[in-house]
Amino acid sequence: SKASAAALAFDERNRGAKHAETANSAAHLADLYDAIGDFARAVRLRVRALAIYEEMQGPDHALTREALVGLSHTYTLMGEFALAEPIARRALLLSEKNNGRDHPFTAKSAGQLGEILLLKGDPEQALVLFRQALEANERSFGKKNPSVAALLGQIAAVFIDQGKYEMALPLLEQAHSIYTKVYGVAHIRTLNYAHGLGMLQAYRGQSEVALK
Repeated sequence: SKASAAALAFDERNRGAKHAETANSAAHLADLYDAIGDFARAVRLRVRALAIYEEMQGPDHALTREALVGLSHTYTLMGEFALAEPIARRALLLSEKNNGRDHPFTAKSAGQLGEILLLKGDPEQALVLFRQALEANERSFGKKNPSVAALLGQIAAVFIDQGKYEMALPLLEQAHSIYTKVYGVAHIRTLNYAHGLGMLQAYRGQSEVALK
């Protein structure tokens, strides 16, 4: 973090307090503060970077959207979902406007907002956004891409939490198949999904016994 702080100080001296490179350095330093759990400093840096981008690049610029994504992420890490949600919604709307509904950036923003809503206790709206992200990534990367598998896993996890094991099973099987083909049977992601499938089969068995 010392090197990143030094880079920010360098940009401030040589490029100015409102330069895009200064904002970039502030955002990078915020990433490091997020990683060590110093969220108060991370928020200050992200708010600063966002203000620079909005003033210098404009409210609809791609860098502004990235700053919104970063700030929403930090608030989510803090558990401040009420603060994170409107920022994530703005990032999603901005990406839809600039890039279209099927762009990977839009899918990323939809997934981020879905995660926030899920943490807030709104699984149904989260599912809407996860499905939007899934469809966008399928169109952008094809149905055998790891980003598709990750979203299938997220949707399945919501169904599992709701006790909808029959709906979760084919999604987990599809995700496991993708990871197996892309990474091989011994990769950690493949193994994690294999374990998840085994656990789901056990849950289904317990539910069937309870219903008898």
